[in-house]
Amino acid sequence: MYYSGLLLILLALILGGGTQSGFLPDVILQTVAIPVLILALWHALRKSPGPHAKWALIFCFALFLVPILQLIPLPPSLWTMLPGHAEIVAVIKLTGQSLPWLPLSVSPQATWLSMASLLPPVAVFLVTLNLGYHARRQISLLAISFGLASVFIGLLQVAQGPSSSLRFYEITNPSEAVGFFANRNHYAAMLYSLLALALAWTVSEISALFARPAGQRHDMASTLKLALLFVTVILFVSAQIFARSRAGIGLTIIALFGGYILSLSYTKRLVNRKIVKLALGATILIVIFLSQSALYRMMARFDTGLIGDGRSAFAASTIVAAREFMPFGSGVGTFVPVYAMFEKTEHLLSVYVNRAHNDWLEIWLETGVFGLLLLAMFMVIFGARALQLWRRQGDRGEAVDLTLARAASLLIVLVMIHSLADYPLRTAAMMAIFAFACALLFEPPAKAVAAKDVGLSGSLSEAFGVTGGRDAAQINPALKGTPPPPPPSIPPQPPGQAQWVENLQWPAEWGGSKKPPSTTKARKGKE
Repeated sequence: MYYSGLLLILLALILGGGTQSGFLPDVILQTVAIPVLILALWHALRKSPGPHAKWALIFCFALFLVPILQLIPLPPSLWTMLPGHAEIVAVIKLTGQSLPWLPLSVSPQATWLSMASLLPPVAVFLVTLNLGYHARRQISLLAISFGLASVFIGLLQVAQGPSSSLRFYEITNPSEAVGFFANRNHYAAMLYSLLALALAWTVSEISALFARPAGQRHDMASTLKLALLFVTVILFVSAQIFARSRAGIGLTIIALFGGYILSLSYTKRLVNRKIVKLALGATILIVIFLSQSALYRMMARFDTGLIGDGRSAFAASTIVAAREFMPFGSGVGTFVPVYAMFEKTEHLLSVYVNRAHNDWLEIWLETGVFGLLLLAMFMVIFGARALQLWRRQGDRGEAVDLTLARAASLLIVLVMIHSLADYPLRTAAMMAIFAFACALLFEPPAKAVAAKDVGLSGSLSEAFGVTGGRDAAQINPALKGTPPPPPPSIPPQPPGQAQWVENLQWPAEWGGSKKPPSTTKARKGKE
């Protein structure tokens, strides 16, 4: 299960950077997703997920149900009465043909392709839902590592110019860094999403560092881990400059602020003044790292506002079309032909409009009231889980996993805000990251918790199985309240060796005294 999910996520990140459906990379990704989805669904049903996870499974089922309903053929007496279909009837009558049976979707082929594009993210979600904490931590680290590789690819793309052989899509942004994506905005979305996960690891490692005695905070391993994490954060922030995405840089600032909020969530665990000093130091390093030319490249992008680049015109025409096709929508994936029917002459641009650049409006247009209900369902499930995670009082044992879940909720909010001005979730790569983040909001099934994955870890090293010698109650808060094991029997000691027994460090659960009752009583008798 773990390796199949890991393979699917890596394929999605490598092959899923485009927004057009039906090409060979999409076919490969969707073909791999089918057996993974079946296996994950079988495991999810067999392991009896919790009540919150059951609602998430119902939501996944509803995602496929909407396009399936839109593809059911209807008799002419029904589909001709649907809102927005009058022009289709007029075109068919002009050709002199009789009215055939047609589905609700105005472009069934586009709806089929859009439904197939849901296979990889749903498979990623179900796989992650079945995995334990240990496997989830590993996937998050591997995703961050892939993001770093994308950063270096993007730097090489900028250095080599528009003719770089590392630009993997013909239609792309030729002068900006795009990594494995076709669009700089989607590349920027990946950067701030993985930045949120990297901040979770950074906060957790700092928490683990300050929890140690002062003399044990400067070992080489901890220093290297923190240095690596800070460099990762700096690289993700700096890469936004070379992507030149206005939404990306704005949401990155929000992500950094969210990282500070994550640090504050460790009540009575962190010294906040030290966190502030580290944050200020990292900010200074970022400012030094950025060159004057890179800042100039970024500021030049703000010369043109959102109104000037056509987004307001796209939104106005999309709203008109969505109202026309209410309450059932025009069909999933049918934006292009429908938008062409409602585009105003004064809004015509010299560019090809393939998206509304507002996913909320595009979902409304394509799915009507069904999509609005799905969005409301998602908001309720997401909001409930996020509220529970942020209200939970975490302890040292659940450092990384609770913080990763909270960072995942931050990631989801950032992508939803970005969707107001773009379409990041129309790429398979971002859908996979988004699905992984959604699954992190739910606890693994009880049967998925293996012996070495019993619970929650707060160390970067423990992501690969090293527990660091903590007791079971620290590792898994669910074990709290269980009766402690009985104290070991003490062999009789010869005279003169009572001091050896007295100096033993007895656990607090075995009593309020560090000395066994028999020893304490014997010494009192002598006195």
